Amino acid sequence: MMFDLCVPARNEGATIQDALRRLTKSLSDLGIDWQITVAINGTTDDTVQKINAFELRASRPHRQRSVAGAASFEIRALERPEAGKGAAIRLAAQNSQADIFGFIDADLSADPDMIAPMVKKILDGQADVVIGSRLADTRTTNRSWLRTMSSQFFNLMSRLILGLKVKDAQCGLKVMNSRAKNVLVNCQEEGWFLDIEFLAKMAQDGFKVVEVPVPWIEFLYTMRQSQVRMFKDGLGAIKAMWRIRHRLKNHV
Repeated sequence: MMFDLCVPARNEGATIQDALRRLTKSLSDLGIDWQITVAINGTTDDTVQKINAFELRASRPHRQRSVAGAASFEIRALERPEAGKGAAIRLAAQNSQADIFGFIDADLSADPDMIAPMVKKILDGQADVVIGSRLADTRTTNRSWLRTMSSQFFNLMSRLILGLKVKDAQCGLKVMNSRAKNVLVNCQEEGWFLDIEFLAKMAQDGFKVVEVPVPWIEFLYTMRQSQVRMFKDGLGAIKAMWRIRHRLKNHV
């Protein structure tokens, strides 16, 4: 049994090594073999070099764990020259042979310690997809009221246009079984809106989606500049929802 966690990364050189350390710690007690796939896209900084340096340091513990009989792990990188979070995640899923696949944003705003219990729900057959939610329990969410309001508006529109019933479609932490992964690979969105296309397909095809609250810190890395632009991306989201609705309607 293998779990593959994708981390889409674009110009994350300043924080990627710390993110990998945190993820390695969170996954160390998973109980099954696992790997982290950093899906590099459109990067112009030293992200690749930082990942390679981290891999070299991690290689010896990897061998020691394997010899000791514990679950083995690997950190690997996939690279595409063009930017696009959605395309990067789809590339990782397409190249993954894992039984369980997931992805998390490189800023680790979603608590990575939630990954293990989400994986367990997949292993126990409780869901095809488990998604993190910033809105299921806002007491564990540390973000501005403006961003919370924008997320609530976004999810309202996704319900009206696409019929999505989840509270938070865009939280960057999701885990799924291999059947759902195959659906993800066949999505077409290349940017931020892969999540809503994927969840719309899940709903259309009758997959079971379970939503769990996740602790959230909006700016965990204060030196990192957010790549989300609320107004511009908000308009893009509405266009994307209608585009996805049209695409799904034509494939019924």
